[in-house]
Amino acid sequence: MQESLVYRVTVDETGFPLAAEPKNAPARERRAITPFADVPEVAPDPLPRGARQFRVSLGPADQVEVAAVQ
Repeated sequence: MQESLVYRVTVDETGFPLAAEPKNAPARERRAITPFADVPEVAPDPLPRGARQFRVSLGPADQVEVAAVQ
């Protein structure tokens, strides 16, 4: 993998993943081979109370970056 796979991940107040929306083409193309394969792409609307969103980047050499989305 040359380019990072970038997702917007929504979790509930316990940290359970509710959605993982691909944010770039490689993330869409390789979604089936990521830990997000069985997580819905679309977050619930409205978000449940206590839900949080994060930008998760899965990079080359097993690098993982997580940042809160404001």
